[in-house]
Amino acid sequence: MSHSSHIAPDSAFADKMAGAGMPDAAIADATEIIRLATSNAPKDPMTIPVAYNLRGMAYEHKHECDRAIADFNQAFQLFSEEPHRSAVRLRDKAALYGNRARAYSGKGEFERAIADLNEAISLDPRNPVAHADRAGVYSSIGEFDRALADYD
Repeated sequence: MSHSSHIAPDSAFADKMAGAGMPDAAIADATEIIRLATSNAPKDPMTIPVAYNLRGMAYEHKHECDRAIADFNQAFQLFSEEPHRSAVRLRDKAALYGNRARAYSGKGEFERAIADLNEAISLDPRNPVAHADRAGVYSSIGEFDRALADYD
């Protein structure tokens, strides 16, 4: 999972999704957040894109990769409307790329996964998760030298 200030799930959400094996409850929570936030202007403009990201992570956990990718794409669209370009926001965007890459990889779309991981790494070069994920994709397609380079 991603580890950034806005995109990373809060502990209650993460517990529902991963710890308790309840991605359906996580999906319901994120859907309710999206519903409430779209009918009322949220205080934080990142509320809705974060909810789409979290729901996408839950779908990816269930191996519903097409639904996950659709939610990540929606998060990207809403994220691009947010004008603030601080280092935190760039890490958030990098986390989104990493999350979508895992869904692409789950579908066997390895070139798309690599492209997203390249973007994640360009935005947050010190993110060890993105490097490890890209190494895993390279290993999946038999590019072991490139995988080893990412593990260094």
